[in-house]
Amino acid sequence: MKLLSVIVLLFVVNTVFAQDQLFKKDNTKLDVKILEITPSEIKYKLFNYQTGPTITINKSDIALIVYQNGEHEVIVQPSKPTVNNIYYSSPAEYNNSIKAKERDSLFKDYTSTKHLISTNLLEVLNGGFTISYFTELAKNNINIYLPFTVGFTEPVITQSGLNNFNNSSYQNYFGGNISYFKFTRKVAEGGIGIHFQASNTRIVTYFIGPYFGLAQFNGSYVDNVYTQTNNYGGYTYVNTLRGFVMNRASYMLDNGILFRMNKHFNALLILGIGAKSDYFVSKPPQYNYNYNYNQSNYRSTTPTARLNFSLGYRF
Repeated sequence: MKLLSVIVLLFVVNTVFAQDQLFKKDNTKLDVKILEITPSEIKYKLFNYQTGPTITINKSDIALIVYQNGEHEVIVQPSKPTVNNIYYSSPAEYNNSIKAKERDSLFKDYTSTKHLISTNLLEVLNGGFTISYFTELAKNNINIYLPFTVGFTEPVITQSGLNNFNNSSYQNYFGGNISYFKFTRKVAEGGIGIHFQASNTRIVTYFIGPYFGLAQFNGSYVDNVYTQTNNYGGYTYVNTLRGFVMNRASYMLDNGILFRMNKHFNALLILGIGAKSDYFVSKPPQYNYNYNYNQSNYRSTTPTARLNFSLGYRF
């Protein structure tokens, strides 16, 4: 009788331990054949269907493993921080997640205001005052930039590009013997830029896009023209100070950076590269020998660049 009891017990134990068992955290049990255990997953086949597919389960869903040899393993989750009940595989992953959430929160706060009124500090050095409007659209993927400038004195920086005027085709337009060609004032300038924000989800945002501007300048030059002095064909040079009005159209590709210091204080740095087209709309008549230079439609297109550094208030 004792021998029979021992045989039955051995049969029961062998039957119980012939399979692996997974006890899940939801209090369910799986009879399985474990194939592989990784740090994050368990791969197995169902014990009663071992020719079936291999199943993978997250190790974090398992509370206990009982192996077929009778040994067991309690799955204890390491002390990991959670956010919304999400476990992280490592402290570094958790820290990166926290930093990402902090950046997202900060970006959301900084972009809760959409409109920026700023002034170009470099334009003051060029004898003008600029006020511009800047706004972000389409979930911060696009911005629109609208500057307007009024000049109050001689545009010093703009003058640096006039050296070529005294020995270029402008001489033909102004009579061929000009000197002291200069801009006396930028009357006004306005423009529009439509830019794509390539790094739209960052506090410091890079953007690129086209810009078109129109400006008007007043200027003066000294005209050294021949003037008839008598009825016998005598001529002499007469130096005459003359004025002109010139319009300028600018076509540029802007590359810029938007610095969001906080939600109310921003800075803009823009470098535009392209071309400018000058068009003289007013010039007094003048005489050189027997030619009457009274043209008012001369155009000249040349390469140009523009640098803008603006500070302003965002609301």
